[in-house]
Amino acid sequence: MKCLQECIKKKKACDQSECRHWIDYKKDLNCVHQTVDKRGALTLRETAERLKLSFVRVKQIEDAALKKLIKRCLSAGLDLDQTKDILDKMAPNKSADFQ
Repeated sequence: MKCLQECIKKKKACDQSECRHWIDYKKDLNCVHQTVDKRGALTLRETAERLKLSFVRVKQIEDAALKKLIKRCLSAGLDLDQTKDILDKMAPNKSADFQ
């Protein structure tokens, strides 16, 4: 986030493409943190557009990440209701998909 502060001060898009928070989107200074700060959560379609991926591929990635999260919650000893509560906080309306 230190580099984001510098980019904001300089009003220049970040050029550190090796950074894990870098995204090729100059309107948001090439930084995921700037995107979230300015716009909040993005829809899957907005995410797909910014990452230059199809909507379907972004949806597949989301589904796989949610399944992985549920598996980790359950293996950490949380019961299904606790896991659904965590999932609802992170991705509202998604816990119904994993009953």
